[in-house]
Amino acid sequence: MNVLNVISRSLHTDFDEISMSIASSFGTSEQLATATTLEVTGSPESLPNEPLPDHACTQRLQRVLETPLEFVFSTSFDTAAIEEEVRQTLSHLATRDTLDEDLPQNLPSHLARLCECSRLAPEEEQQLFRSMNFLKFGANQKRLRLQEEERPTSEQLASIEEDLENAERVRNHIIQANTRLVFSVIRKFVNPQHSFDDLLSDGIFTLIRAVDKFDTDRGFRFSTYAYRAITSNTCRKIANRQKELARQATAANQLIDESLESPTPPGMNEQTWTQLNGVLTQLIQRLDRREQLILRSRHALGSHRTTHTFQDLANRLGISKERVRQLEHRAVQKLRNWAAEQSVQELVEPVLT
Repeated sequence: MNVLNVISRSLHTDFDEISMSIASSFGTSEQLATATTLEVTGSPESLPNEPLPDHACTQRLQRVLETPLEFVFSTSFDTAAIEEEVRQTLSHLATRDTLDEDLPQNLPSHLARLCECSRLAPEEEQQLFRSMNFLKFGANQKRLRLQEEERPTSEQLASIEEDLENAERVRNHIIQANTRLVFSVIRKFVNPQHSFDDLLSDGIFTLIRAVDKFDTDRGFRFSTYAYRAITSNTCRKIANRQKELARQATAANQLIDESLESPTPPGMNEQTWTQLNGVLTQLIQRLDRREQLILRSRHALGSHRTTHTFQDLANRLGISKERVRQLEHRAVQKLRNWAAEQSVQELVEPVLT
């Protein structure tokens, strides 16, 4: 099972959303789907080394050529021992027991499952990274030669597909073996504004990117490299979020501090309007500041003489137009419920419609 699918299900997150987020760093969503869901239709040994018919070749060839390939070259690629090391790595992955009884404490079961892969020993870690990058390197070399062929054979395509699939297996194992590192970093940053799941999602993406960028020839452990990357990205995310909250608070304060005083609307006597003003003031003040801002702007309450569009408010608050619509609906429902409790629906309803 692909590690991205496991993570998305474990976080109860829509996989399309995760795919889109990763695609912003790794390529288009079509490329991501190609890279993470490789279909191997046969092994080089089992397929005849004959040119494929055009109709059978086109789809496989396109998939192979469009799969994004990112690898870190190592001097070990020039040695005779690298191919044997790759064979040993793949054999070890096929037979090893990846369960680790030393799991992080106080984690929900759906998150603990992400840590079931045992930690990597230093030499094992180096071997996995060398194997993953050599498999990608080999696939890239074969692909370059393939572009010179007028009609590629089944054997050529299957060889590239096998390398890509094996590289993905090794990559997923590295990611799973280091997931607990993400937990240890993000726990320090969890607060009411930044949930554990939200930070975990970003941390996993950073870990994946770090796996693709790590250079074993530099001589230090992957955990050192990944720790710095995850910490830096988490701090940056929190700083950006604080700026967004500050911008929202400033926008809200500008409108909330405006008086509710306004001329009596046509068709409503002054006594009724005064009573309505008092009721609305009390009810609106029970909303949170962002809901107050949206409701007053949308319904021209206070000193506003015109209503603001969803897009206006979205730009001002730094959120999506649909999110503004949802917040307005929630605020209106709150006011209606509170008005019903005080039996003043007939006063409030004309303003909310």
